[in-house]
Amino acid sequence: EAATVQAAGSLSTAAVLGDCRGQHVLSVKQFDRHFLHQLFNLAHDLRVFTSRGPVDILKGMSMASIFYEPSTRTSCSFTAAMQRLGGTVVSVQ
Repeated sequence: EAATVQAAGSLSTAAVLGDCRGQHVLSVKQFDRHFLHQLFNLAHDLRVFTSRGPVDILKGMSMASIFYEPSTRTSCSFTAAMQRLGGTVVSVQ
């Protein structure tokens, strides 16, 4: 959640993204330039934040990973990101 991320690392761009919980990414057309810029800023802030040591801002959270077509690289990167932030992943194949 944006508020949790801000409190955990005072990440300035998290509030701009709003609450994306429950949103599905179906097409790149659903994002405008401003949103993507803020998203990439947040990704940069998280990289800096996680480089300082273990992070558990997603502790107790789970992500369901469902891929209809094989995509090992994408699946592994999503799993690694979730676990790096303290969450768990349930994979459905």
